Amino acid sequence: MWKSIHYTTYAAAVIFFIHGLIADPTVTGRAIDYIDGEKVYVEMCAASFVVLAIWRIRHRRARRRAELSRA
Repeated sequence: MWKSIHYTTYAAAVIFFIHGLIADPTVTGRAIDYIDGEKVYVEMCAASFVVLAIWRIRHRRARRRAELSRA
């Protein structure tokens, strides 16, 4: 149960990042300004999320390989 909830948060984070990037805060229908301060913050959060998720996956795989080689 815990793992399914945990992995669902990754999907939710992706949805929140996409929403944060394409949402128009003024609701005027203008083009998206990707270098706006708020968008840059969302982009930095998304980038750090991706980097940390990749690190976590690689770290976990390396730990599993080390455990298997010891057994």
